[in-house]
Amino acid sequence: MRNLLTHGLHRFREILGNTLRFYVFHRPSPSHVAGYHGRRRVRYRAQGDDMEIMRHELEWIERFRKSDLYHFVPRLLDFSIEFGNAYYDIQYYPYPDLAVILRKNMNASFFLRKRWNILFHGLAETLYRDQNSLEVPEDYLQRELFDPLQQQMRLVPANKSVGRLLRADRVRIGGTDYIGVMRILQLLMENQEFRDRMVPQRLHSIHGRLSLEHILCGLQARRMVLLHGGGRLHGIYGDVAKDVARLYHELRGYLIHLQERQYSLILQMVDSSPELDFEILNTDLRDRLVDNYVMVRDAVETWVQPYHGNVLYRAAFYEACEPLFDLQRSDMRRSEQLMLVATSILRCNEWLQRYHADVWDQLNASVPRE
Repeated sequence: MRNLLTHGLHRFREILGNTLRFYVFHRPSPSHVAGYHGRRRVRYRAQGDDMEIMRHELEWIERFRKSDLYHFVPRLLDFSIEFGNAYYDIQYYPYPDLAVILRKNMNASFFLRKRWNILFHGLAETLYRDQNSLEVPEDYLQRELFDPLQQQMRLVPANKSVGRLLRADRVRIGGTDYIGVMRILQLLMENQEFRDRMVPQRLHSIHGRLSLEHILCGLQARRMVLLHGGGRLHGIYGDVAKDVARLYHELRGYLIHLQERQYSLILQMVDSSPELDFEILNTDLRDRLVDNYVMVRDAVETWVQPYHGNVLYRAAFYEACEPLFDLQRSDMRRSEQLMLVATSILRCNEWLQRYHADVWDQLNASVPRE
């Protein structure tokens, strides 16, 4: 009992110290915040295709604001949609985002669990309601999933290491054989059961870009502000599972480790078959992120899954595809792209074994081994 009390006090001092250090020494002043426009407001500008995204963000703010009992929506101060002068101003919030909180270990695990439950309970009561929904069009799956995936994979050169890893029938990762991601995706595109289960009951006015960096957190667990909601090119309506999948990917997909260069990777071709091994160097942060992945999954199962069908099924598959959509980011290095493809391979195999074990067994037997 004494050891538990001592450990608890030590953890409390550590978390309190991290939080105070951020607010006293590391929190950026308003003038250093990207888009800060004076008078404690932040301005976001748009031009070209981004203007359409900005219109969707304004629509999302207006729609969500009317039923926002949780004060998730940033306060809109001013906006303009004139060509050449498109912008909107929101109130400046002196809060860290969830990515900073997790990196710096600023919240205890029970407090983070409470945050996640409040977030998804609030989204379920506001955004994810039938009043904010549309019928699912017949071509939804092709337009929102298959076509974008095929387009992303066509952009990867086949003769480069990333393309060879992406198109390989089998890949050995960490000494274990896995089925190649393209073989799995090609099979699923023709699987009617999969296609039926991936179609949501309705499309809701989702956040669309629910990343850790877009969730600002105050000192109280309930105080959260969601930035850039509705910022999708195709509009504010989509599958609620996509909001969940983006968080899954950031918490379990090594994205934060890639940003901080906290990984080691080696790739070699053995008998024309790729072999890859990697290691995450910051194991404390890795474990903390995975713990939060479990918290998110539990919160979604409690507050979202009962009302929206196969959310966990769809979110887990979208999570497996999310790394492929990050491949073409301009700031990605070759090793980071390899890590993204490896992550997608791991998640696709894990998903197929969990939800379609018989299909995985048949595919595994049919794919030749080198």
